[in-house]
Amino acid sequence: MPRPRRAVGLVVLVLWAGTALAEPALIAESDRSFLEPHDLVVSADGKHLYVADVGNDVIKVLDPKTLETIGTLGAGELSAPHGITINAVMPGNIMTE
Repeated sequence: MPRPRRAVGLVVLVLWAGTALAEPALIAESDRSFLEPHDLVVSADGKHLYVADVGNDVIKVLDPKTLETIGTLGAGELSAPHGITINAVMPGNIMTE
């Protein structure tokens, strides 16, 4: 029997370096539409965060500062994408496994 899936979000925390007692600080939280986010990569220019969303069979494109979803890649073409990389030779190409 397949296990039930639940929507989750991505949370980004900043841990302050150099202080043993520092508390983590929440800087952004995504929407809750992710189903098993697995891998992520930031574009070379830092303008996009690509997240392999296994349960939704897509790569989500987020604004790395706000974690707002600004697009998706591979809808209807991918099946449970896990790994994600940006092609160093052709930086506009996103590769998944």
